[in-house]
Amino acid sequence: MSGTWAVTDTVHAEDCGEGTYVESYHLTVEQDGNNLIVKDTSGNEFRGTISGNTLVWSGSYPEDGGTTTSSINATISGNSITGTSRWSWADGVDSCSGTSEFHAAKI
Repeated sequence: MSGTWAVTDTVHAEDCGEGTYVESYHLTVEQDGNNLIVKDTSGNEFRGTISGNTLVWSGSYPEDGGTTTSSINATISGNSITGTSRWSWADGVDSCSGTSEFHAAKI
C-alpha cells in the first residue's frame, strides 16, 4: 500500500452549487502494519486503517475559508484502488456536503 498513487476523482458537489466535476491529484500513503497515513499534494494528512483489501481513512483540512471533513471507504486490488467518499464543508455560517467516487493507480 505504501507509495504514491495517481487519483481521478468524480466529485458530486450539487449541494455546494458546483455540480459534478472531475479532478486529478496524487496521494502518498505510508503503511505501518494495519495503520495508514495518507497525504495529499497540499500536505493535508488523513489517518486510516487497512484490513484485508478494505481501506478506510478520514480527516479534516482548511479549504476556501472553511473546513472540509471527509471519510473514505475503498478497496485495493493489486496496484489499483477504487472507492467512495462522503464529505462536508463549513465555515461557521454556511455549509454543504457531497460525495465522490475515485480510482487510483500506483505510480
